[in-house]
Amino acid sequence: MFIDINASRIDIGHVKRLPSTCENVGTQAQKTVLVTHVVFPPNNRQCISRQRRAWYDTLLGGYGTLTGVLNGIDIETLANRMHSAGSKLNDGLTLQAKWMPTIFEPAKISAGIDTLMNQLINASNDFAVGFDTNITKCINWTVCTLQTMYEQQQKGVMQTMLMTGNEQVWRTIFNTSVSRDAWIHLEAAKMICNDTICQGILTMYNVTKVIQMCKYIVMPLLLGPSGGEWYWFPTMKGEYIDENNRTHDLSICTPTLQGKICRVQSAVYEPCLLENGVNLCKWIVLPLSYTMMMEVAPQEVCLVTDTPAIPGMVVPFSGCISNVSSLTWENETFILYADREEHVTKYWSPQNLSIPQWDLKLEKLHKIMKQSKVIEDHIKYLNQSIVTHQVTTTIIADQLQKIGSDVQDATSHHWWDLFTGYSPSASNMLNFLIHPVLILCIIIIILSIWNCVVFYRICCKRQKVVMASYAL
Repeated sequence: MFIDINASRIDIGHVKRLPSTCENVGTQAQKTVLVTHVVFPPNNRQCISRQRRAWYDTLLGGYGTLTGVLNGIDIETLANRMHSAGSKLNDGLTLQAKWMPTIFEPAKISAGIDTLMNQLINASNDFAVGFDTNITKCINWTVCTLQTMYEQQQKGVMQTMLMTGNEQVWRTIFNTSVSRDAWIHLEAAKMICNDTICQGILTMYNVTKVIQMCKYIVMPLLLGPSGGEWYWFPTMKGEYIDENNRTHDLSICTPTLQGKICRVQSAVYEPCLLENGVNLCKWIVLPLSYTMMMEVAPQEVCLVTDTPAIPGMVVPFSGCISNVSSLTWENETFILYADREEHVTKYWSPQNLSIPQWDLKLEKLHKIMKQSKVIEDHIKYLNQSIVTHQVTTTIIADQLQKIGSDVQDATSHHWWDLFTGYSPSASNMLNFLIHPVLILCIIIIILSIWNCVVFYRICCKRQKVVMASYAL
C-alpha cells in the first residue's frame, strides 16, 4: 500500500467545526399544535351464511331448473309409452289366455322401474339441495372471514406506523392541516391507540428564518517565550457555532425532523472572543508534555503534540491536519480512509400461499349413480322379456305377432317423442309457442296472395281497345 503523505495540509485555525453535526436551525417560526384523532370503523361484521343467492347459485339454479324440466318431459313420455305398451299387453293377454300361463311379469318389472325411478329422482333432489346449500354457506363464510382479516391487518399496519412516528404517514393522513414546507415534531411515544381510535399530538412550525449551525472543538494556543511555551485552552460556553463564528446554546431548542427550532434566540456571550475592550476570559494552561488527537472528519485530524506526526511538521504543534491518509502517533501508524457511499437494492417478493386441498364427500352421488345402474339393468331385462314374449307370440299367431310389434314400438323411446304427443307438458309448451307463429304465417301468406292478385289485375290484365270511325 502506497500512502501519499505529501498531500496533507495544515489548518492553523483553532476553532474547528464538526461537519457530521451540522444542521439547520430555525430562529423565527410560528408554532401550531395539532391534537390528532384517527378514528377506525367498528368491526360489526358477523360471518353467517347470507340468504341472498350469489351469481353461481343463480347459474346452478337455472341449470337445475332446465334439466328438471327436460327430465320431467322425458319421464312423462316414457310413462305414456309404458302405458301404451301395457294396453298392448292387455290385448295379448286376452288372445293367449288359453295357452300362455301369465304375462304379469313384464308389468311387475315396469312397476319396479317406476319405483326405482321415483327413488332416484328424490335422492337426486336431496343431494342437489344439500350440495348447493353447503357450498353457498362455505363460500360466504370464507369471503367474510378473509375480508375481516384484511380489515384488521390494515388497521394494525396503520396503528403501527402512527405509533412509530413515520413522517410520510403523518403527512399523508393530515395533508390538509400540515403544509409541505412545515417542520414537524412527532411525539410517537404520546400516540395512544386502541381498537377504535388513535390519539396523539403533532407540533408544526412555519419557519421563516434558517441558520446552519455545527458543533465545534477549540484547539489550545501555543503561548510563551521560545523554549518555554505552554498550551493555553480558552473556555467556551456555547455548544454550537454559526456561520458568523457566534456560539449558541441549543439545549433548550425543540428537535424536529428537519432540524432544531430555537425561536428568538441570541448568541452566547463569549469573553474569550474579545468582543469588548475588557474581557474576563478563563484559561486552562497545560505543559508541552500534554498530547491530544481527535478525528473530526474523514481524513481530518486535530492534534496537540510536541512530536512530529507527519513529515515537515514544526513542533510543538496545536492545530488540525486535513487530507491525511497516514499518521504516526505514539509509535503507532494509523491508516485513515475516506468515507464510502454504496447503493444496495433488494427486491422483496411475497410468499405464495399453498393451494388448499378441497375434499368433497360424494358418497350420496356415488349411491345415486349405483341406483341408476340398477335401473338400467332393470330396463334391459324388461326389453329382453318383451322381445322374448314377442317372438313366442309370433310363433303362435300372426295377430299376436302384430301385438308384439306394437309393444316394441310403444316401448321405443326417442328424443323426438316430445313432438308426437306422448308428453302433455311438452305439447302445451309447443302449442303456446307454435300456434301464434302459425297464425302469423297464415296472415302473411293471405296478404301476399291478395297483393299478387291486385298487382295482376292492375298491371298484367290486357284491356280491349275499340276503334270507332265517324263519317261526315
